[in-house]
Amino acid sequence: MAPRPASRLPFTYRSSTPPLLFPARHRLNRDDMEVDPGLRQLMEAEAVRREEVARLELAWESERQRLGLAKLRAYFLDNVETERVVGGGGPRDGIG
Repeated sequence: MAPRPASRLPFTYRSSTPPLLFPARHRLNRDDMEVDPGLRQLMEAEAVRREEVARLELAWESERQRLGLAKLRAYFLDNVETERVVGGGGPRDGIG
């Protein structure tokens, strides 16, 4: 089903925000609305602390994964015998 054009919609769009009723000289500033000035600083300090905790947890998990991978490589791959083949691949080497 194709969408209807905007001119045929059954309703009209109205803004959800009411118009400003007071002139600028009667409006309160954002700083005047702040109940506890220290609350913002406490919240920012808490955010910084939580960020540091998350960073440390990520570092710990990363190190744990690195050590697990190193143990798996040591167990499965370090004891595997390999043979190194070195050759020029030219026509006189007898290879090819």
